[in-house]
Amino acid sequence: MKNIYDVLRQKELLSEQLQKEIEALRLAIKILDEADGTPTFSKPDIRLNANSNNESAPLAAASPSKRFP
Repeated sequence: MKNIYDVLRQKELLSEQLQKEIEALRLAIKILDEADGTPTFSKPDIRLNANSNNESAPLAAASPSKRFP
């Protein structure tokens, strides 16, 4: 049987890694939007309750004018 604390720690590490990847994607979107030269409209941050302290973690939001295959 797996130790529940080890499983929890693995999930926390995975969550941290996903947050870093989301931030990298946001940066890439900004760079691509600037390179495109078309004006972009900012969307409000969509937030999801990330933990029991009622702190929110922003979700990635793509530009509405961009459609990637």
